[in-house]
Amino acid sequence: MQGDTGNTERGSVAATSRGSAQGGAHFQMFAATDQGEIRWRLLSGNNRDLGRGVAAYADAESCRLGIKQMLAVLDELVPQVRRGDHLWQWSLLAEQLPVISGGHAYDRQIRCEQALAQFRTQARDARPADSVMLTASRRWVQSSDAYRPLQRGASAQVREAGGRAQ
Repeated sequence: MQGDTGNTERGSVAATSRGSAQGGAHFQMFAATDQGEIRWRLLSGNNRDLGRGVAAYADAESCRLGIKQMLAVLDELVPQVRRGDHLWQWSLLAEQLPVISGGHAYDRQIRCEQALAQFRTQARDARPADSVMLTASRRWVQSSDAYRPLQRGASAQVREAGGRAQ
């Protein structure tokens, strides 16, 4: 994956993620442009998508705060496993609204449930993101105008993703 690199007021911007070279799961922040909304996802040590946040953030610091807030309430989020279009998908809900969605759909319910459990386990020990990867070539880039903080009283405003995060 390639993109522009450099430092901006939004935080450090990187063309690649910190992958398997350091091992273990890690959070990755990404955006379509250096001025675009920032999202996060959890990647395994071999860079497989384990799950992603539904919210989009205005800057890297807000995104990092969103990840910390998510981790603080991870055990309280309600799991949802559902079948749609002949495939299984998982999400984690807060107040009946999706906060995290699986990285992709699964052919079997048991695999979907295992992926959800793997996300919860690996997210707790994952390395935090320290840069934003720029990429306009990903299908997950969406815009949104809705605001919803993950936690009541949170200082950062969070933009909820419109539609289903891919």
